[in-house]
Amino acid sequence: MVLLFISVSVLAYRYYEQRVVQEQMDASLQELDIVSINLNQQYERLYNAVQQIYTDAMIGDDLKYFLTHEYEDFLNWRLNQYAYSYRTERGNFDYQLRLLLKDEASIANVVLYSTDQDFFYVLNRETQHFYYQPKLSAGHKDWFQRLRSAPWQYMGSEPLFEGKMDDVSTPYSYANVLKDSVTLK
Repeated sequence: MVLLFISVSVLAYRYYEQRVVQEQMDASLQELDIVSINLNQQYERLYNAVQQIYTDAMIGDDLKYFLTHEYEDFLNWRLNQYAYSYRTERGNFDYQLRLLLKDEASIANVVLYSTDQDFFYVLNRETQHFYYQPKLSAGHKDWFQRLRSAPWQYMGSEPLFEGKMDDVSTPYSYANVLKDSVTLK
């Protein structure tokens, strides 16, 4: 009788143990699905924002000129565009990126990199910065290739963001290298 009681106790313990483990797995999978849906929705919003920038001819021209010319030449070109037309503030990429930062609370920084002029343009809600040929440590030399191979990355150790992301608990970055401005691929 005692042996039967011990056997039933062991079986009941294993049953409840498996049930608790299964409940925890189900809860974790449900949370993972919610995070996945949230990230997919955020990706779609970012993709649509980038597509809007590239499909608007005025904004696309503004961004292209910015990334392919010296900053002083760009300012001169932009002032000439305003002087010779009825362009408004809304017709430039700065305005569109600031709208994106305003609409997406989860975005802390937007970083543009010009391969032609070899500079970074970092824009956040408060400031904007230019970094010409930043001095990167040996561990950060391959940042461009890393971002191409794995678009979601932890950015807490990136030299561009040192001291600027102290209030963010888990700074992650999504990077997309655009080769074709029509297909956004």
